[in-house]
Amino acid sequence: MAVAATIVDRTGRHGVEDLAGEVSRRIRRDDYFWLDLHGTGDDDLRTVAGLLGFHPHALESALEFGHRAKADDYEGLLFLVVFGWSPDDDGLVEMHVLYSERYLVTVHHDDSPGLRELEDSCASMLTAGTEPVLVLHRLLDGRFSGLPDQLSPDPGPVTGLVAVHKRAAGALHEARRLAAPASVGQADTALGQEDAASFAPEAAEQLRRVEELVREVVACELLAARQAWWLRGRRGGPGDRRGGPPESQGGPGDRRGGPPVNQGPGSGASGAARPTPRAAGRSARSSPARCRRRTAAPRRPTSTCRCSPEGCWAGW
Repeated sequence: MAVAATIVDRTGRHGVEDLAGEVSRRIRRDDYFWLDLHGTGDDDLRTVAGLLGFHPHALESALEFGHRAKADDYEGLLFLVVFGWSPDDDGLVEMHVLYSERYLVTVHHDDSPGLRELEDSCASMLTAGTEPVLVLHRLLDGRFSGLPDQLSPDPGPVTGLVAVHKRAAGALHEARRLAAPASVGQADTALGQEDAASFAPEAAEQLRRVEELVREVVACELLAARQAWWLRGRRGGPGDRRGGPPESQGGPGDRRGGPPVNQGPGSGASGAARPTPRAAGRSARSSPARCRRRTAAPRRPTSTCRCSPEGCWAGW
């Protein structure tokens, strides 16, 4: 019987035609993968063993079937013999498992429906976008995004978006519980003499609440995306092409005080930043007298005036 090879990695589950080529490519990329060999082709297993550097005794054990359940450690390579259900005469499939920190290889002769389901489940978990909270978790993981962990502008003193992630996880958990039928848990109090209740009002209420939870999860994702966009673009951060020292103050979440990062020599006699004309919702800087006239104008009953050592601002 020819070997049927399947690889599961972060891109999904794939059938393999060129076994040696596929394994070699993943070794060069240093990608963790699961290789499943279904068949009796010893030459293919020897080829894989040569590429992955199996211990000679581990290869010998993997080629021989008829073991009892056991576990052996061969210098960082764990060899397991396990059994599962198979739709054949004896109802058993003997599975040889070779596990290391870089790969997982399974070898078996008989068919194993449970193993196919496990492969599909692992493939769906590894592919991005399967769960909203998983997408958010990857964005908050510096190893995946290349940004500071938890999207914190100052890792350590500032915890970042930990609370946002936890809220999204809680909302998803509640939505899953509400996905159960509204009739679950009903009690018969009339000995079967009354018509079955539809529980339509309860079902509608559950649907309304699920909609609110979906909005919360989307809001958490948008908040994390905005924070990630800001971190990538700030001076000295990932993706910044302007050069110059990293920003240290004035960003979202900064609690250390001090002038914003756009202040420096030449901003004024006292080093304060010049206000930007026509800021959102404000007029340009004016004198205190002019500011008082504006606030007193009957056409601007909601106008306000703010004064500081740098000048006065009138807006509404």
